[in-house]
Amino acid sequence: MRGEFYEIYRDLYEVYRRYAYLAPDYVFRLPFPGHFANLRTIRWATDAIEEAVSELGLTRRLRPDAKHFLLINFHQMVILPLIHHDIHPEELKIDLKKLSSELKHDAYHILSFAAKKKESRDEITSGDILKACAEIWGQLNLQVYDIWG
Repeated sequence: MRGEFYEIYRDLYEVYRRYAYLAPDYVFRLPFPGHFANLRTIRWATDAIEEAVSELGLTRRLRPDAKHFLLINFHQMVILPLIHHDIHPEELKIDLKKLSSELKHDAYHILSFAAKKKESRDEITSGDILKACAEIWGQLNLQVYDIWG
């Protein structure tokens, strides 16, 4: 990956992460009339990613594009649809504490699988994350919500 993209992805990830911690209760408008979410939802995703990276010792191996890819997909493709106010949590049996735990579990398994597939200490890219998700899809906790299935 070109060096300038490395820095851009690192900065994008950090901007999301920083704001989620500085103002977790800040509410932002979603691209649907009358739909809002707070920054705490981004924090759920970044916490899951950061914990997995730390536990797996991947700080130096996980490229910023891979972290940003996980963040955007967890936040935009999992969290926001599940908390959308048109969804009735009682019908899906969504427990937000459990969702946070499921994100952490899945981040760990995705990153662990991607790391094992790479040779020795090679960097883990967003492409590696995509391949890992495809290969272990059935083992991910989040697939039970049938968001994409």
